[in-house]
Amino acid sequence: MRYISVCLVLWVMVCMPLSSQEGEAELWPLRIYEMDMLILSDGEPKLGTIEDVRDDGVVLFREANATGAIGYRAHQYREYWFRRGVQDVLEQRLQILLQRQDAIQTPFDILSSLRWAVDNASDDDRAHLREWAIRAVQAHPDHVPLKEYSLRLFTPGEDDQAIETVAAAGIEANPHWESGYHTLLRLYERMQREADLRRMITVTLQHRPNSLVANRLHAERAFAAGDLAEAREAYRRATADDNVDALVGYAITSLLLRQWSTAERSAQNLLAVGEHTASATAVLGTIRLQEGDEEEALALLARSYEQQDQLTAQILPIVRHNLGLVLWRQGDSQRAQELWQASTHEASALALATMTSTPIEPRAVSSSTTLTMLAHEHNAVLALQRGEFHPGITQHLNATENRRHRFLEQVRLIMAENGDRERVQALAFTDSHESRRWQVYGHILAGRHQQAWDIAQRLPDNDGYAAVARTFIRADQGEQEGAAAMYRQLVEPLAVGHQGQPPPPPEYVAVLAAEFDTATGQYRRYNFDWPAGLRLGAGWSQHIPDGSGLGVEATGEALRLHATGTGRGTALVRAWCRAREGSLASVLVEGQLQGPSSVSAGVEVLDGDRRMGVGVARGEDGTLRWRQLRGGRWTAWTMFNPIIRVPADRPLQVQYRSPGRVQVRDAEHQPVMVGEAFAPSGHLTISVFAEGPADQEWEYLVDRMDIGQREQ
Repeated sequence: MRYISVCLVLWVMVCMPLSSQEGEAELWPLRIYEMDMLILSDGEPKLGTIEDVRDDGVVLFREANATGAIGYRAHQYREYWFRRGVQDVLEQRLQILLQRQDAIQTPFDILSSLRWAVDNASDDDRAHLREWAIRAVQAHPDHVPLKEYSLRLFTPGEDDQAIETVAAAGIEANPHWESGYHTLLRLYERMQREADLRRMITVTLQHRPNSLVANRLHAERAFAAGDLAEAREAYRRATADDNVDALVGYAITSLLLRQWSTAERSAQNLLAVGEHTASATAVLGTIRLQEGDEEEALALLARSYEQQDQLTAQILPIVRHNLGLVLWRQGDSQRAQELWQASTHEASALALATMTSTPIEPRAVSSSTTLTMLAHEHNAVLALQRGEFHPGITQHLNATENRRHRFLEQVRLIMAENGDRERVQALAFTDSHESRRWQVYGHILAGRHQQAWDIAQRLPDNDGYAAVARTFIRADQGEQEGAAAMYRQLVEPLAVGHQGQPPPPPEYVAVLAAEFDTATGQYRRYNFDWPAGLRLGAGWSQHIPDGSGLGVEATGEALRLHATGTGRGTALVRAWCRAREGSLASVLVEGQLQGPSSVSAGVEVLDGDRRMGVGVARGEDGTLRWRQLRGGRWTAWTMFNPIIRVPADRPLQVQYRSPGRVQVRDAEHQPVMVGEAFAPSGHLTISVFAEGPADQEWEYLVDRMDIGQREQ
């Protein structure tokens, strides 16, 4: 019975006319034939395998389950079909359909053929299927259902060319086809084809001005370029359909443009619908900080940062910076430093420079004219604090229109004119602690110690500058014991951990430390057990070349000089303190060098201005080299002759003989002069350094440094 029913079905299929148009071949039915078929003269269908078709028309046919083949002459059968797979059926139908001129029904017939093929296709069929989908869209590019369905057949990353072909053909035929634009936008974004992406953003917005995808991409690029107003407007257009992704961008750009009410309203709307809550909370926290409510700001910013993986890339640096700012104001400088180091916001780079009293390259904050000017201002203040007063210090400031800059220029002129009384008195018109500090400095320059002391007494007890000034005044007046006691009781406690408000200037602390930190005839030992972080101990400073990827930090157990591998060429990083020239006897350093063989580390003994002196370096194999500093320029590294080696497990030690003679010991423990003697005065600079390729990672961990001092 089952065989009879199958035959009846086949009979009906054979006898029913297939859909066709006049003059064209019949479309095959949407059916897979897993066996060949022979239709006999009486209409009886037979299923099996056609083994051969001879030139005389004889078909050699073996029925299913039969053991042998039977030959059928031409008059014994009507027709025969070979088995048909998905590819065969689809190809036959689309070859016919793509020739039709009917633009109404034909695309739907093509679409039904594609859908049938997709439902029945094997993995081997899919490439063939996608090729026909492309041809179908190219033939009917204005048929939206056909285009939409065809795009769903392609796999991003594997069929990118097909996706681009179909989408491009579709929007060329129909410039208002939004899915086509969005497909190309996502394709170019994923493939990082930036030029094509920008072109398509422009084209899309011309035809679909409220496109969410195009406006989002346009806003991101405007934001990155610093055009916040354009970014905000693009996000606004994208919020036309209440899209929450666009709304969070609108809130953030409104915040940055100081549109406080709009930013808060947008953030509250996000919280109301429970979307982007971390970023919305961050926006509110920043607004509260602007309003001066630091407690509420801290709570909101901390809550948002707990969900930092949910913060947008635009708001995360802002959260890190502002949370660090609140913590710093509340005394948690260590946590603030960690947040600013993690932040990519340019303001954080300036905040770190301010915290550590280190210069900053204005190019590092060049995207903002305000930050750039603040960087110039910061560098000018540091230069003045170092005692520099050449005109170049204030050349980038606007002393004519900016009151703060005019004040700094007055300070520079006071220093240039050695504490001119009238200029110092002019500073008194600026009523601030900073003004009083510089008045103290001007009076000290001119030797007016009593006036300097009186003004210093009006500064707070925890003012690091005032503490240093009082100590210098005592020393200048010949009260060495009183100055030493003041250093230990006032300056040193404020310098350790930068606890002063503001901390004592490192350069001057270094001079005082050299004078009073150790009695003559003893070692001044540094175990570098300072609190972990970028801040160095009292009396220490550092130099890190801009853009080198090098760094100096305290680990809690050692002083770490290191390279992150992000720089170029060969670079050197150093940290230094001061020593009295007349009493320095030796410098001993213990450290561990890790990295490629081209890295070396060692000790430098320089004059106080770091313009003259010598350096001694030890390489991976223990071989020592030396070089000379003359007028601020270093000579090339030179090997000792004969070669001197100091194994890595032994300290590196140099001896000093006044004036300006540095020695090392050879294999026979005999002294060997390092370079030429130089002529220092007052204090020496003692530095530890490491030098190596900036494009590789390495580190020098300094565990201990002893500065030996002789009796005077």
